[in-house]
Parts: sequence; C-alpha cells; structure tokens
Amino acid sequence: MNPGMYGNLYKILRKTLGDLHPLVQKMKAKLDEFLNKKPDDKVLDFPDKTLDDTSDLRINQDLDVEGATSEQIKDFESQLEKIIDIGPEKFKGLPIETQGNIFRNVKRYERKLLQTQKPDEGIASLKRPESPVLEITSGKPFEGEGLESLQKKFGLPEGAPGPRESKIDAGIINLKRNVGEAEQSVQELLNDADRMSSARAKQSEDLFPDATMKSLSDKTELRGVARQIIVDDIKAGRLKNLSPGMKKGMLEPTGSGLDGDPLDVLFRYYGAEAFEVLDELTKKHGATIDGIDLIKLDLKNKVGIQPDFELKPLDFPMPSLGGKEGKIPLTQKEVVEFLTGTDADGNPISKEKLKFYNKHFDVGDDDADVQNYLKRFLTDETQVEFLKNLPSNFDAKGAKEIQGTILPVEDMEKLKFKVDPEDAQMDIDPDDLVEAPGLPNILAV
Repeated sequence: MNPGMYGNLYKILRKTLGDLHPLVQKMKAKLDEFLNKKPDDKVLDFPDKTLDDTSDLRINQDLDVEGATSEQIKDFESQLEKIIDIGPEKFKGLPIETQGNIFRNVKRYERKLLQTQKPDEGIASLKRPESPVLEITSGKPFEGEGLESLQKKFGLPEGAPGPRESKIDAGIINLKRNVGEAEQSVQELLNDADRMSSARAKQSEDLFPDATMKSLSDKTELRGVARQIIVDDIKAGRLKNLSPGMKKGMLEPTGSGLDGDPLDVLFRYYGAEAFEVLDELTKKHGATIDGIDLIKLDLKNKVGIQPDFELKPLDFPMPSLGGKEGKIPLTQKEVVEFLTGTDADGNPISKEKLKFYNKHFDVGDDDADVQNYLKRFLTDETQVEFLKNLPSNFDAKGAKEIQGTILPVEDMEKLKFKVDPEDAQMDIDPDDLVEAPGLPNILAV
C-alpha cells in the first residue's frame, strides 16, 4: 500500500527533525500501522470525507511559515501534529489543493529551521587538533606576541592557529565567514517578514496569517508556467497517460476549466516536490517568455535546487481526493460524456472511448467534480432522463442512500456499463482515442 503524500512529509520531517523527534516518531507509528494493514478490496463510490477536526486548521491553507515568529512556529507544529494524527489513509482523503498546501508549508518549515541555525553549528563548527607552532632554533612553541606576528605576516584571520593550518582548516574558516554573511542577509529578510507578519496579525484575529504569495495572480502565473512545461513534455513524448480530453485541454485550452487544470496535472503527474519547485521559481522569475526561459535554465543548472531533483513526469499519475490508484484522470467534460453517452452535438460516444471512460471513472476524483455530477443526474428530475451510463463497479445500493436519489436500485443496476471479460484485461491506450470537441449540451441546462 502506498502512503502517498503522507510518506513524502515523513521523509522531510525525518531529515529536518531527526528520528527521535516526537512528531517523527508519531508519524512513523502511523505509517507502520498503515503499511501493516490488510488491503480492503471494497469499492467505495461515495467515500466518507469526515476528517476528524482538521478541516478548519490553518495549516491547510498556504502560509508564510518562513516569515513566522517563534510563537507562530509553535502553533504550526501543534497543527502539524493534528494532521499527523489522522494518518496516511485519511490524509489521502484531503483535497489535492489542501495536500499541496500542507506539503509546501512543511517545506517552508524545513527551510525556516535551516535558516535559524547559528553560523557555528554543523560543519562550520568543526575544528581539528592543531600542532603547536615551534620556533626553529629553540624548538619551543610560539606564544603571545610571537604567534600574533606570524599570523599578521601570513595574512591569517584573527584567532587562526598559525601557518601550519591545512587547506581543510582554511576552507572551514572561509565556510564560517560565508555562512555568517549569508545568515546576516537571511536574518534581515526574516526581520522584514516578521514585521509584515506582525502587521497582518494585527489586522486579523488569526494567530497564523495567510501568506500573500498565493494570491490569484500568483496562481495564474504558476498555471501559465505549468502549462508550458506540460505542453513541452507532451510534444516531446515525455508526458504520457493523459486522457484524450486532458491532452487536448492542455494543448488547446478553452479557459472553461472543464478540460483540465494545469495545476492539477502538475501536481498529479509530476509530484508535490515538482509543484513546490516550480512555484518557487515562478515567484522568482515570473511567467513571461523570458521568465519561463530563466526557469528552464535554473532547472537545467540546478540553481537553488537539490542536485538530485529532476522535473519530469511520473510513470503514472497520483490519485486524487479519495480516489483509487491506477486510474487516468478524466476531465469534467469526459465525465459527463460517459454519463450521457453523447458529445456536445448529441452524437454517440464510441464504444472504445466508453470502455476507456469506464475503466478510469473515479467517483472519488474531486478534480473532475465526479460526485457532484453523479448526484445531479441521480437526484434532479430534469437531468435523470439524460443518464445513460454508470460505471461498472458502481455501488447502486450505497447510492440509493443518498437523499433525493430518484432511480430505484434495479434501474441503476441496469445502467451499469457492461464489461466483456476480454475487455477487462485489455489496456486501452488513450492516444488511440479521438477527443470529441466542445462541451456536452447537458451542462448548459
């Protein structure tokens, strides 16, 4: 069983806090419990989205963790513990955007802790035993003024042991200088961020103010950069396993949002770390043509990026909210095409495409708003007549428990898509399917 994003958070916290930290130990216990749990094969078409008392936590939002005060960091760690407590299974039930916000917040928390380390910590504090500096004629060690005169003669920094210092020692001294200078500049930025955070805190009763970095403008810029990266990878044949509608939506966007969102594709097809890296680079360079070129250059040369990081598509997309692994995300338009069996012009959808839709129909996919469309067709008297297909693994009895469902269980069973035994074993290549243009008329009703 794959712990998904929860496992990625564990890796970050373990690296940052260490194995003995209470949050890391609690998270490891939750992961062990999850990984040792027997898999449940039951199909849950309407998953329970009850997430204890975490839905209103501030950590679910995009936060300025790097600019947080010490009190705000304590509050963040308290809320992070509540997220850890829900475990991997319930964490996978959080909306994709929420998972992404939490991941980015934890990455900022990691950077915050690294920024607050003192210059004399870590490798910069390493010292090696020094041999005494001896006078050639007497063999006695230099001390006091004699040693100081040698230090001045050889241009050594104050406090250095003398000319017998090795290149390694000199490197450590230079490292101390560089770390100290970097720490000073970072501290200036942190002071500015603290002042901004304090000002925003006075305007709000919330202990942890929202970061302004995730404004609508920021999202729009990131969406534009993500689309360009995605288009380049589609054309180069690197990005695969896109549904026909999603592929066309990336190449020929309509702006409706019904043909897929580049941010969802970035998160699910490239991973949370890629989302974070591209988000930071977009804030750094912007989304202009020149800015995108600079972003690509930074990615190529690993500027401000971990050396082992590569922005490349995953072998298969990550599941979304309450979703199942091994499914290719459908667009909202494709969901409606499957349910109605027709395209925008009322033409019937091909059998091959219906097979593909049925195979990858995921009721737990909130990116495609699947549950909303299902409930609409099952509860609205003006819409139910257009319902022609339900997924083959649809839980008709469970659906009947939804308040307002019009169709009886028997009728819903008849609408379940019929899968031939041979078709069930056949893998359908989405590139072999032709995307139907436009939006089904049913959405305009």
